[in-house]
Amino acid sequence: MSKIAIAISVLSLTAFSLPTQAQQQPKSLHNANLQALDTNKSGGVSKEEYLQYMNAGYTRLDKNKDGVLSKAELDGIVSSEQFAATDANADGKISKTEYTTQITKDFDAAEKGPNGELK
Repeated sequence: MSKIAIAISVLSLTAFSLPTQAQQQPKSLHNANLQALDTNKSGGVSKEEYLQYMNAGYTRLDKNKDGVLSKAELDGIVSSEQFAATDANADGKISKTEYTTQITKDFDAAEKGPNGELK
């Protein structure tokens, strides 16, 4: 699993992660995090399970329910550099599209088992 994706799982299974943070995370998920993400109990995390979980995290982080993540909503969770790296259009907000693009890249770049699931 990518370091970015792990960050989301690790931050009490409700968090958010970005490129710089990704470089600081371990290569594999902690067993408890893996089990929480593995909703079908296959022993791995499919892309669908991952995206579903991560999208729920976006909703939880959007405290004011305006449909975007602000720097204030992510204060203490990500650095300014991480925020900027995900804010593709540099408008000072992370849209659902920007977030989904990043987490999809994370999953696609992650180390996976032979069945394509994160282990």
